[in-house]
Amino acid sequence: MLRPPFFAPLALALMHLDRWLHFADIPEISGLHVPTGHGLRINCHLPDPHQPAPADSPQVRAAWVAALADNPDLFDGHILTVHSITSTDHLAIDVRPDRFSRLLAQQRGVGSGLCLLGCKGVITGVDAQGVEHVLLGRRGQYTRIYAGQWELAPAGGVDLPPGLPKALGLPDLVATLLEEGQHELGINLAERVDASLASLVGAVHDRVAASLDLFVAMPWQGLIDPRRGWCSAAGCDREYIDVCWVSRGHLAEWFNASATGPDGPISPPTRAAMRLLGWRGGHR
Repeated sequence: MLRPPFFAPLALALMHLDRWLHFADIPEISGLHVPTGHGLRINCHLPDPHQPAPADSPQVRAAWVAALADNPDLFDGHILTVHSITSTDHLAIDVRPDRFSRLLAQQRGVGSGLCLLGCKGVITGVDAQGVEHVLLGRRGQYTRIYAGQWELAPAGGVDLPPGLPKALGLPDLVATLLEEGQHELGINLAERVDASLASLVGAVHDRVAASLDLFVAMPWQGLIDPRRGWCSAAGCDREYIDVCWVSRGHLAEWFNASATGPDGPISPPTRAAMRLLGWRGGHR
């Protein structure tokens, strides 16, 4: 597995957050539990004019062409990248806009020190027997990383709004997840979840994926049918090839199967998030 260079500025910022947890079985991951009611402010800054290996550099262009040869469906859109993170009475994250091509080139050895800002949904629901389930999606083979593994879904990079506003907040993460749910899962989450009860529950810094993922919990409205699946051969976006409800008991079985190495059923960031949520113990 390719390991992008560790993002030094973010690493320095993490050193000052003593609540970050580290996991012996997933050493590339750090996790932060976010208390209920903790605020969020994502401060948007202009692009760095002195960025290494800019998107129009020969090295990045060559890496992008090679990536397109492997996956013609790639799209070089705008992303938000993390440059610092602090936590007091709220979580404050400084971000700058960048290009997906630079992130992908970084994975191929053209170092830029990028850290993608992403978010993942923690969608929970209860069946007719009162059993709590969580929605998981299985990543397709053409995803940037963790192909074939299951993760809390939907998920994606935080959208770059037009005009580069001064700050983003929890509603912007919810909007991203609702859009990803429609495009990637084929689910109209706007009609299925209670977005008014959305809450930020954790953050995971993944040094392999070069990402900082924010986990947002939203409850499903009404009873779920755990037998229902959404994906078929032509049903889901290529980001996911399967989607299902998994009970908390079965989730523990999947977690244990994943503890033997990085290629288990559940992706490393989701395993870390499960611990932050108290669904599985054992940190440090």
